[in-house]
Amino acid sequence: WSSDVCSSDLQTISHYHILEKLGEGGMGVVYKASDTRLGRNVALKFVKAQFSQRWAREARLVAVLNHPHIATLYDVGEHEGSPYLAMEFVEGAPPKGPLPAKLVVDYGIQVADALAAAHAANVVHRDLKPANILVTEKGFVKVLDFGLARLMEMPDGESVNSTQSAAIAGTPGYMAPEQFEGTMVDARSDIFALGCVLYELACGRRAFPGESKSAAIAATLLAQPKPPEGVPEKL
Repeated sequence: WSSDVCSSDLQTISHYHILEKLGEGGMGVVYKASDTRLGRNVALKFVKAQFSQRWAREARLVAVLNHPHIATLYDVGEHEGSPYLAMEFVEGAPPKGPLPAKLVVDYGIQVADALAAAHAANVVHRDLKPANILVTEKGFVKVLDFGLARLMEMPDGESVNSTQSAAIAGTPGYMAPEQFEGTMVDARSDIFALGCVLYELACGRRAFPGESKSAAIAATLLAQPKPPEGVPEKL
């Protein structure tokens, strides 16, 4: 896998025309692209995994999610051995705290509603964090990358992810303790992450801070979050 999979001399992949690079992270690189068949823009994400039938089956489970607060997965494919996902393109920005209590509640309800729908379909996000939440100008929330951490799992049960560890997938500071320990991950792991997100939106700081990934992991396993200050008692 290479981050320059869409180099300057490669502008079209299948029926997707690359428009611009949107970003790059631990799980892959994402581009804004035009779907020339349907005449719409998509977010085209190349991921750090090997394409396989198992990978395709897992992707189909994510594609069945149909919810107003979940970015839809339209298509999957591969280019020179690198799998990609074509997802709904959302114009928006991640929420950043501290926010007024009303917005924390409003955004929290929308994200929780998305999680509930996914969990009902037996899909766990595994990497919920502010960067995977986009808020439009009208205050409408879309949760990105549902199930992507699961797709990163390799055939032997290991994974490539933002922790740079082959045993776990997720982002320290938002991951539940069981994710670090390599035990079963279920809906409760997402609920833990949602609590971390809401704390950050309300307080303007992480619940489990750390200058390094190892420090964030230690804080999650050993420390208690600092009590919120300046947050309404009802919230």
